[in-house]
Amino acid sequence: MPPLNGYKIKPSPMLFGNKVELIGLIILIHTYFLCLNVERNPIRAFRTLKKMLITGRSFNGRKEITKYVLLNKKLIWSSDIPGWPSKAYNKFIRNEAIRYSNKQNDVKKLQTVIFSITSKCPINCKHCFERMNINQQEYLSIDQLKLIQDKIIHSGVSSIQYSGGEPLVRFNHLLQLIRLLKNSIAPWILTSGYGLSFEKAKTLKEAGTFGVYISFDHWNENEHNLFRGNTDSYNWAVQATSNCQKAGLLYGLSLCARKEFITIENLDRYLKKAKLMGAAFIRILEARKVGNYADKNVELDQNQLNILNDFYLAINNDNKWNNYPIIMYPGYYQREIGCYGAGNSYLYIDSKANLHACPFCQKSVGNILEQPINLLIEKLLINGCHKFKKKVISGIKKQKPHRNKSVRL
Repeated sequence: MPPLNGYKIKPSPMLFGNKVELIGLIILIHTYFLCLNVERNPIRAFRTLKKMLITGRSFNGRKEITKYVLLNKKLIWSSDIPGWPSKAYNKFIRNEAIRYSNKQNDVKKLQTVIFSITSKCPINCKHCFERMNINQQEYLSIDQLKLIQDKIIHSGVSSIQYSGGEPLVRFNHLLQLIRLLKNSIAPWILTSGYGLSFEKAKTLKEAGTFGVYISFDHWNENEHNLFRGNTDSYNWAVQATSNCQKAGLLYGLSLCARKEFITIENLDRYLKKAKLMGAAFIRILEARKVGNYADKNVELDQNQLNILNDFYLAINNDNKWNNYPIIMYPGYYQREIGCYGAGNSYLYIDSKANLHACPFCQKSVGNILEQPINLLIEKLLINGCHKFKKKVISGIKKQKPHRNKSVRL
């Protein structure tokens, strides 16, 4: 394979084929016993597991898992679920079992917190949702960050996503926070790739980092740099993927889906580039009217949503795309079954310690340094998602046939 911007990177590390069914069965059996540990009754445990599977299939639009990422002796099929086997995976399943059993507890079913640890950022993105806080004086000290994280841990989450600003700007503080998790929670870092050298990637892995999402908003270098407001941004991202791979650190690419980008050709070329960059995942987040986009007409039209849905279903379901990255597209399940933000499964804490439904539904319900997290989560649950209302899942919908012409590699 020719070097990418001078960096030699191996293709995406996907596991697929005959072993997948056996692996899935082993994981399913282990998951059943985790449910049994919550329910203490084999029939109730089976019913709880069934509900989890039905919802999971509604989430990802597929009846069965066709591929895994195998890295560091763990199997990963979703960046929203900790790798198996691990303590974090066990905690995730316990939380989900509680969600679907008669032992519901609104705090204990919280799975993920997106935690902005800095307002500082070296780039000037067109879509930045943190416009009101970005590049102001740092608000939270390391002691305050640790206090907030301690409250997050006690809420029972299985994953923390460190965000910003650019979280790598506070690298030493980020390391301290990750080390405090002691591998019981899966930490992700949401970054532009800024300053992510091999030495830092290796240190992050040794500290217990589960994965890194690197912002990558166009397959074309000039277009990506223009969107990110920095002529070095594309090179930072490519270099970061190379360094993560050399360090053995799981990574994916994060795409802001914009009106001007969503075409069949762009998605095809982006997918090819992501594979060449060795990405395990592509996370697609739709542009929303928040931050720098607050007063702009940025939401996708129905035709563009159809293109994204077809792309998502094709790459994750058709066996011929098994050696390509797994697609994560929250917009799909949010329209199918509603949003799981607003304290239901995840929430967002900004760089001033204010709690929001998510980074794109910003309306603070209070400050975690001033109020108990349980009370703030209750407020979020009452308000719910600002855009996608939760729906009742009674069974898996028949998957809509996708049009393969939308993916023509």
